[in-house]
Amino acid sequence: MKAKDILYENIVEIHQQIYYFALSRTGQKDAAEEIAQTTIEKCYRKLHTLRKTEALRTWIKQIAANEIKNYFRSISRYQKLFQGSDTEFAAELSLIEDGEASISHMLERQETTQRAMEIYEKLDEKYKAIIRLHVFNEYSFADISRLYDVNVNTVRTQYARAIRRMNEELEKAEKEGARHDREEE
Repeated sequence: MKAKDILYENIVEIHQQIYYFALSRTGQKDAAEEIAQTTIEKCYRKLHTLRKTEALRTWIKQIAANEIKNYFRSISRYQKLFQGSDTEFAAELSLIEDGEASISHMLERQETTQRAMEIYEKLDEKYKAIIRLHVFNEYSFADISRLYDVNVNTVRTQYARAIRRMNEELEKAEKEGARHDREEE
């Protein structure tokens, strides 16, 4: 039996195995589902690279393991993007101790980071996916367009819209925060 036939016939079982494998590593149901889906997609696209049909399950598990690694890398990049590195945080703390920065500046930055994460989570899934792939997984727009089988300009446009929406929501939240501060005074 060909690897393609085995994959097609056992897709539900394979998906469940990948899901539980990813869940055991990440502890997150949503992440496990996304990893399972991405793994299945990659298996279909890369099936022609499989040399031995007997190695199909091992091959799939390795792809899943790589996707789990990518997931943890993306979390790390996400945290660095929105929160800065520990080194930056330590540098800010030393500046505070030296009297060159204020705690309020750090708190404002932390609030902005929190708002940005909340806004990101509220985006449509298609926008979140493009941001996740481009920013966190470092996919090029061309790679994303091939992955979703859409024109590269469509990907660029959707990315630009997502960033614009995030910026607009951040500005709106900052204005509301400033207005709220004035009302409290």
